Amino acid sequence: MLSKSHGKRSTPRDWKKYDEFRRLDEMLVLNIISNVVNALDPPYKVREKGSVGRPDADPRAIAKLLIFRAFFGTSYRSTFSKLHDNVEYRKALGVEHLPAPSTMQAHNKDISEAYFQRVIGLIALMIMNLQGRSNVNAAADSTGLSTNMYGRWYTVKYG
Repeated sequence: MLSKSHGKRSTPRDWKKYDEFRRLDEMLVLNIISNVVNALDPPYKVREKGSVGRPDADPRAIAKLLIFRAFFGTSYRSTFSKLHDNVEYRKALGVEHLPAPSTMQAHNKDISEAYFQRVIGLIALMIMNLQGRSNVNAAADSTGLSTNMYGRWYTVKYG
Protein backbone atom coordinates (compact mmCIF):
# COMPACT_ATOMS: atom_id res chain seq x y z
CA MET A 1 0.00 0.00 0.00
CA LEU A 2 1.36 3.40 -0.96
CA SER A 3 1.65 6.01 1.76
CA LYS A 4 -0.37 9.15 1.26
CA SER A 5 1.72 12.30 0.78
CA HIS A 6 1.09 15.00 3.37
CA GLY A 7 3.39 17.56 1.82
CA LYS A 8 5.67 19.11 4.43
CA ARG A 9 3.67 17.55 7.27
CA SER A 10 4.89 14.19 8.51
CA THR A 11 1.47 13.14 9.85
CA PRO A 12 -2.05 13.66 8.53
CA ARG A 13 -4.32 16.23 10.11
CA ASP A 14 -7.25 15.11 12.20
CA TRP A 15 -9.85 17.13 10.28
CA LYS A 16 -12.77 15.81 12.34
CA LYS A 17 -11.20 17.12 15.56
CA TYR A 18 -10.25 20.39 13.86
CA ASP A 19 -13.77 20.94 12.48
CA GLU A 20 -15.30 20.22 15.90
CA PHE A 21 -12.97 22.72 17.58
CA ARG A 22 -13.65 25.44 14.98
CA ARG A 23 -17.42 25.03 15.38
CA LEU A 24 -17.27 25.70 19.10
CA ASP A 25 -14.08 27.74 19.30
CA GLU A 26 -15.52 31.12 20.29
CA MET A 27 -17.58 29.85 23.21
CA LEU A 28 -14.82 27.47 24.22
CA VAL A 29 -12.19 30.21 24.26
CA LEU A 30 -14.50 32.53 26.22
CA ASN A 31 -15.00 29.81 28.85
CA ILE A 32 -11.23 29.27 29.01
CA ILE A 33 -10.62 33.02 29.41
CA SER A 34 -13.12 33.11 32.27
CA ASN A 35 -11.64 30.06 34.02
CA VAL A 36 -8.06 31.32 33.76
CA VAL A 37 -8.83 34.85 34.98
CA ASN A 38 -11.01 33.50 37.84
CA ALA A 39 -8.22 31.13 38.94
CA LEU A 40 -5.71 33.97 39.31
CA ASP A 41 -5.62 36.82 41.80
CA PRO A 42 -7.39 40.00 40.66
CA PRO A 43 -5.14 41.99 38.31
CA TYR A 44 -5.29 45.15 40.44
CA LYS A 45 -6.61 46.32 43.80
CA VAL A 46 -9.82 48.30 44.26
CA ARG A 47 -11.08 50.44 47.14
CA GLU A 48 -12.58 48.69 50.11
CA LYS A 49 -16.32 48.07 50.08
CA GLY A 50 -18.26 50.84 51.77
CA SER A 51 -15.86 53.55 50.59
CA VAL A 52 -17.27 56.85 49.41
CA GLY A 53 -17.96 57.18 45.70
CA ARG A 54 -19.16 54.98 42.91
CA PRO A 55 -18.42 51.27 43.24
CA ASP A 56 -15.33 50.13 41.35
CA ALA A 57 -15.61 47.89 38.32
CA ASP A 58 -14.72 44.26 38.96
CA PRO A 59 -11.00 43.88 38.08
CA ARG A 60 -11.51 40.33 36.82
CA ALA A 61 -14.35 41.49 34.55
CA ILE A 62 -12.12 44.25 33.16
CA ALA A 63 -9.34 41.72 32.47
CA LYS A 64 -11.79 39.36 30.72
CA LEU A 65 -13.18 42.17 28.58
CA LEU A 66 -9.74 43.39 27.56
CA ILE A 67 -8.72 39.86 26.56
CA PHE A 68 -12.04 39.49 24.69
CA ARG A 69 -11.26 42.78 22.94
CA ALA A 70 -7.84 41.47 21.85
CA PHE A 71 -9.29 38.11 20.78
CA PHE A 72 -11.92 39.69 18.52
CA GLY A 73 -9.80 42.71 17.53
CA THR A 74 -12.53 45.19 18.40
CA SER A 75 -12.62 48.70 19.82
CA TYR A 76 -13.82 49.39 23.36
CA ARG A 77 -17.24 50.44 22.04
CA SER A 78 -17.54 47.41 19.76
CA THR A 79 -16.55 45.13 22.62
CA PHE A 80 -19.29 46.66 24.78
CA SER A 81 -21.88 46.40 21.98
CA LYS A 82 -20.98 42.81 21.11
CA LEU A 83 -21.28 41.72 24.74
CA HIS A 84 -24.34 43.87 25.46
CA ASP A 85 -26.20 42.19 22.60
CA ASN A 86 -24.97 38.64 23.23
CA VAL A 87 -26.02 37.17 26.58
CA GLU A 88 -24.33 33.84 25.77
CA TYR A 89 -20.95 35.56 25.41
CA ARG A 90 -21.43 37.37 28.73
CA LYS A 91 -22.37 34.11 30.46
CA ALA A 92 -19.39 32.29 28.93
CA LEU A 93 -17.09 35.05 30.19
CA GLY A 94 -18.81 35.14 33.58
CA VAL A 95 -19.43 38.89 33.39
CA GLU A 96 -22.66 39.94 35.09
CA HIS A 97 -22.25 43.72 35.07
CA LEU A 98 -20.86 45.08 31.81
CA PRO A 99 -18.65 48.14 32.39
CA ALA A 100 -18.88 51.07 29.99
CA PRO A 101 -16.29 51.38 27.20
CA SER A 102 -14.67 54.35 28.96
CA THR A 103 -14.29 52.26 32.14
CA MET A 104 -12.58 49.46 30.20
CA GLN A 105 -10.23 51.97 28.63
CA ALA A 106 -9.49 53.72 31.93
CA HIS A 107 -8.57 50.45 33.68
CA ASN A 108 -6.47 49.14 30.81
CA LYS A 109 -3.43 50.89 32.32
CA ASP A 110 -4.09 49.26 35.73
CA ILE A 111 -3.34 45.74 34.48
CA SER A 112 0.33 44.87 34.10
CA GLU A 113 1.84 43.39 30.97
CA ALA A 114 3.13 40.50 33.10
CA TYR A 115 -0.45 39.66 34.12
CA PHE A 116 -1.59 39.55 30.49
CA GLN A 117 1.43 37.44 29.52
CA ARG A 118 0.61 34.94 32.26
CA VAL A 119 -3.09 34.78 31.32
CA ILE A 120 -2.39 34.38 27.61
CA GLY A 121 0.21 31.68 28.31
CA LEU A 122 -2.29 29.73 30.43
CA ILE A 123 -5.02 30.15 27.80
CA ALA A 124 -2.66 28.85 25.11
CA LEU A 125 -1.75 25.82 27.25
CA MET A 126 -5.41 24.99 27.86
CA ILE A 127 -6.24 25.25 24.16
CA MET A 128 -3.26 23.07 23.26
CA ASN A 129 -4.38 20.47 25.81
CA LEU A 130 -7.86 20.45 24.28
CA GLN A 131 -6.34 19.91 20.86
CA GLY A 132 -4.15 17.11 22.20
CA ARG A 133 -0.93 18.99 21.47
CA SER A 134 2.08 19.16 23.73
CA ASN A 135 4.19 21.68 21.84
CA VAL A 136 3.82 24.32 19.19
CA ASN A 137 6.13 26.02 16.75
CA ALA A 138 5.11 29.58 16.03
CA ALA A 139 6.58 32.89 14.99
CA ALA A 140 5.25 36.41 15.23
CA ASP A 141 6.19 39.69 13.61
CA SER A 142 5.77 42.69 15.85
CA THR A 143 6.95 45.27 13.35
CA GLY A 144 4.99 48.45 13.92
CA LEU A 145 3.74 47.51 17.38
CA SER A 146 4.49 49.90 20.19
CA THR A 147 3.48 50.59 23.74
CA ASN A 148 2.64 54.17 22.86
CA MET A 149 0.82 55.70 19.95
CA TYR A 150 3.54 58.09 18.83
CA GLY A 151 6.56 55.79 18.81
CA ARG A 152 5.05 53.26 16.46
CA TRP A 153 6.72 53.90 13.11
CA TYR A 154 9.30 56.46 14.14
CA THR A 155 11.79 53.83 15.28
CA VAL A 156 11.14 51.67 12.21
CA LYS A 157 11.64 54.53 9.78
CA TYR A 158 14.47 56.37 11.48
CA GLY A 159 16.03 53.70 13.69
